[in-house]
Order: sequence, then structure tokens, then C-alpha cells
Amino acid sequence: MDMDTVIVTQNVSNCASDNIPSIQSYMSATNVYGITLVSIGSIAVITVVVAYLDTLNYIMKNSSSRVKAYSAFVTSVYPVIAVATFFAILVPRAHLLAEALTQGMFMVGMYQLWCLFVGYCGGEAEIVKKVKPGLLSLKVAPCCCWPCCIYLPTLNVNKNTLYYLRLLVLQLPIVQGFVYLILLVMWAERESLYQVNYMYLQPIIIVSILLGIWGMLMTINFLKIVLDQEFC
Repeated sequence: MDMDTVIVTQNVSNCASDNIPSIQSYMSATNVYGITLVSIGSIAVITVVVAYLDTLNYIMKNSSSRVKAYSAFVTSVYPVIAVATFFAILVPRAHLLAEALTQGMFMVGMYQLWCLFVGYCGGEAEIVKKVKPGLLSLKVAPCCCWPCCIYLPTLNVNKNTLYYLRLLVLQLPIVQGFVYLILLVMWAERESLYQVNYMYLQPIIIVSILLGIWGMLMTINFLKIVLDQEFC
């Protein structure tokens, strides 16, 4: 390796590490407008946390034991994401950690929301008793937009069907958590390594999210019909 290559490599490494300012340089460059925005953000975060505590208190006192834990977790998504985002603003170099925490919390919250919907309908065994044959349509967003999906059949809802729907949503926190674990390891090793390889992991993230949304919307679609039949 010649001297020019060494210099270029060092420059690239320095640029990669200097892209995001340290908290000391970030705070020293913050003017009155920045302080105002941070103050407004602090008030917003405190408001979210107070609203969450009030909602959590109501859930603990009034929710059914079947859905109490799911409801508490779903509502906790908001304060966790708010606090993580606020700290990412205060400490710019913590953006990836905050992003991973936000993404993970949102995806786990999605699965807890699926469990909450099923719990409100009486559980999986009760749903299977209530549904009529041929109730589960696979032609829901985002797959309904693909030309090949017009041939998807309508399925009967049984124990195995609900199991696969659960897996479609459950893969969200598992896959997303694994991907962000890889990204955090790359970032810890070298920031430029994370920046170069992030785009290659994007297709996995996108496919996982689309499958999770597909499973969630299929569940909502047939549960809505079940509840309409029950209360009409």
C-alpha cells in the first residue's frame, strides 16, 4: 500500500467519524433557537410521559385481566419512542441506538397489538368457534396491490390459520431485532462499515415490515367481520 492510499484511507475514516458532531461541539454550537426547540421538546416528552402514566393507571384499574398486559405494553410504545427520540436529538451520535430502540419497541408493540385484538375477541379458541367458513381473505394490503395476488384464495379460520397469522406478525420484532443487532455491531466496529452495509440490509427490513403489515391487516379484516356478526 503506497502513501497516497494510506492518506486517502485516513481521510475517509476521519470524515466518517466527523459526520456526526460530538455532544460537546453540538451543544457549543447551539444558539437560542436550538435551546428553544430543545425546551419545547422537553415539554412535549414530559406531556407524553404524564399522559402515559394516567392511561396506565386507568388500564390497571379498569381493563380485563385478559388484555391488561397487552394494553399496558401497547401504550408504553409512545413514551419510550418519545424519550429515545429526544435523547437522539440531545446526543447526535446516539442516533443509531435510538433508532434501534424505537424500531424494536414499535415492532414488539405491533405483536402485542395483535395479541390485544385477539384477546378482546375472547382468545384464539373462541374466535375459531365464532367464525364462519371461508372468512379469511388474503387479498388485503399490501399484497392486494400485486397483480399475481388476484388468484389468492379465501381460507377457513382455524387454529393453524391463527398460528400462521401470529408468526407473520411475530417475525417483525425477531427479524428487525436481528438486523439492528448486526447494524449496531458494525457501527461499534467502524461507523463507515455500518454506512456501507446499511443499504444491503434494507430489503430484509422492508420485506419483514410488509409481511407483518399483511398479517396484521388480514387479522383485523376477519376480526371486524366476527365482531360485526356478534353485535349485529
